Amino acid sequence: MQQSPFRLPGKAALDREAGALGIEVAENRMEDARHQTALLLSGYWNDWLVAGALYRNDLDTVRWLEKELSALRRRVALRDAAALDVDQAMAAMAQAQAQAANSLAAREQARVALAANFPEIPLPIEPPETSVAMVPAQRLAAMRDLVIERSHEIRAAEREAQRLAVVAQRVRADRIADPSFGVRLFSERSGMEQGAGVVMSMPLGGGHRRAAADRASAEGNAAQLEHMSVQRTVRAIADADLSSATLRLEAWKNTDLSAQSAASALARTERGYQLGQIDLADLLYARRQAGEARRSEIMARSEAARALLKLEIDSHSLWVVHDEDGG
Repeated sequence: MQQSPFRLPGKAALDREAGALGIEVAENRMEDARHQTALLLSGYWNDWLVAGALYRNDLDTVRWLEKELSALRRRVALRDAAALDVDQAMAAMAQAQAQAANSLAAREQARVALAANFPEIPLPIEPPETSVAMVPAQRLAAMRDLVIERSHEIRAAEREAQRLAVVAQRVRADRIADPSFGVRLFSERSGMEQGAGVVMSMPLGGGHRRAAADRASAEGNAAQLEHMSVQRTVRAIADADLSSATLRLEAWKNTDLSAQSAASALARTERGYQLGQIDLADLLYARRQAGEARRSEIMARSEAARALLKLEIDSHSLWVVHDEDGG
């Protein structure tokens, strides 16, 4: 005798719904993994760009000092400058060379880290210059809203909560077990009496099925709470992204103005030095101030670019292709 189970009405539909939701959860988690990878790449990329910009700035200072030191040595040979000036220039150049060496080491370390984590990306020999686009405040606010609207993390948590709710419903339905039907053939008295019969069996529910239903319901409630927690987390990320991008862009504008002022002061000091109205110590000081101001501008520009790029990635405005409904 063979018996075949018969699924009660409604259970198959719940199974299909739970399966479809499970596929959506997996797809959104895959997209969120891509999102996290994009953030990782942007971090390594920005580290390399800022290290390269700092090295170029420090190398410009070294070259300027080398040129100035060469001119000083000629002037000393012509008895037009004191040997003390050469000593001051050499000390400044040694300090600038040490800073440039540290910047070069940081640049190469950043390149190695980028290449090791993303070996498939071809890198140029020199890192490009960091650029920042001045984005209107309205556009920044719109991207902040898209961080929430297009979040695959929220969607995955939402679909998982829905899936577990369906699973809980399915487990509750299993408290009434599926019956089994079969056909029984029999032969007695050496085949003189033969017959057939229909057999049905119905398992009885018990404490195990009740406990399974309670556990599934608890898991569904926990998933709902997790969904709410993910929503709050993503909203906090969106607000932080907007605040960081806004403030970093403003800070960069201020440091850029400071660097321009320091460069202008250096140009005036150089003219005064050439006219003999300013001594070498003041010129070296102005050059050091201009170099440090430019270093501050480079780092502020990098932080602004980093914050803006994070907002663009989190809002799926960059690198991630989304479908028509914003997914």
